[in-house]
Amino acid sequence: MNITDTPHAVFLVAIKPCGDVAAVKMNTGRVGLPGGKLEGGETDKQALLRECKEEGWEVSPLATLNKLKEEFIEGKRVRWYTVDHEHVQKLEVFVERHRCTTAWVPAGELTQGLGNEGLVTKCPYCQRAYPISEVGYLCMECLEAVIG
Repeated sequence: MNITDTPHAVFLVAIKPCGDVAAVKMNTGRVGLPGGKLEGGETDKQALLRECKEEGWEVSPLATLNKLKEEFIEGKRVRWYTVDHEHVQKLEVFVERHRCTTAWVPAGELTQGLGNEGLVTKCPYCQRAYPISEVGYLCMECLEAVIG
């Protein structure tokens, strides 16, 4: 197998402070992250902007994408990028081509697009990684310290 630095697919992770995630709801009942396969010659960012728009999300071309993680799934390189939720807008359309709608959903409702280890984010206070479905905006240790 020829392995390159170019990923097969890229996915976007946009999380609101309340813990809701930008998602794509398929007619089949699956709920996943926006994103998809790269087309010939595309950069990761170009593919994410195109795929998100096709799936009902508008991402500002000026938004900074931060690589969250990369792994191989079924032998194919997949990358996840985070973006500030303020740079992501829901398009008010039903996306017929993909048979999906868009919504901000609690992270626990995601049924696909998480990768092998689940979706994680970093606590803004201690910088530890934790599953986004665990709590809203802080890791459990920092949340407990704030609550007292």
